[in-house]
Amino acid sequence: LRDVYKRQGERLITLTGFGGIGKTRLAVEAAWKSDPYFGERVAFASMADHDPGHSIIATAVQSVFSQCSDDAVSCLRRWAEGHPALMVLDNLEHVSEDALTELSEALAHLPELSVLATSWHPLDLDGEHVLPVRPLPIPASEAGVNDLAQNPSIALFVDRAQAARQDFQLTERTAEAIQKLCQRLEGVPLALELAASWARTLTANQMVDQIAAHYDRLTSRRKD
Repeated sequence: LRDVYKRQGERLITLTGFGGIGKTRLAVEAAWKSDPYFGERVAFASMADHDPGHSIIATAVQSVFSQCSDDAVSCLRRWAEGHPALMVLDNLEHVSEDALTELSEALAHLPELSVLATSWHPLDLDGEHVLPVRPLPIPASEAGVNDLAQNPSIALFVDRAQAARQDFQLTERTAEAIQKLCQRLEGVPLALELAASWARTLTANQMVDQIAAHYDRLTSRRKD
């Protein structure tokens, strides 16, 4: 991603994909890893609750720069002037065409500003570089336990299951059920994490049965 930002004219990257695929988490991780290039000028703003009649720049500035007393554009210009700056804008599928036009104009007038956006679909703005976010690879049916342990879907599921129950393990006895579970959930990170939370009360085989009968049980009970 850093290489894309350094290319002339490619200052808008959009991570696309359906809900639960991991766009937000990838964007935040990319922002952390971009720190040497952007220094301290990295900010995150969610557009999930953006008011369609409100300026997208104002929404972003209000969520990040609570102490700024000037108008939103001036705050953003002062922040992004003289040094590369990165704004992560999450959930842009919720904003209007007028708001996206405003974002395009901000990029045109602030040459030091780069934007990493997440959206269900491309924003269709000039200079946009679209990176589709794919599901995690799922394990092949003939894979052994050692190979399964290296598979990204399995690794995520086991890691999150162990957070729910410390003694949860990928073993010869549990491998087939965990493999079936990850295949049925098609490598979708959010689905894997939600299913893994069942490890508190269910065995791997019971989880497979639950998924087969009740997909709508894949919901989170977390307060946040």
